[in-house]
Amino acid sequence: MLNHLLRREIKKSSNGDECSRIYKGTHEKLIELMKLAKRKLPVKYSVFIVQPGVSKDSASDEILSLLGVTESFLKERTGIELKVIVNKKSL
Repeated sequence: MLNHLLRREIKKSSNGDECSRIYKGTHEKLIELMKLAKRKLPVKYSVFIVQPGVSKDSASDEILSLLGVTESFLKERTGIELKVIVNKKSL
């Protein structure tokens, strides 16, 4: 993943100008992180589903079932946690 970020760091505009895609940090910081990762730095992944048009109260049984199956699949197969973000208020 970090290799991919380093490869894509320089962006060329349509007029040929180059600019960095890094908004926070530096190219050197990415290289430093890559070196740390090579030393088997543990990485934790999460999957987020954001649905601002759905509230906890308005989610149908079908949606809740689908989210439950998705969460089980991700946890059993990959150990990745699923987080769902919805609107607090009923719509």
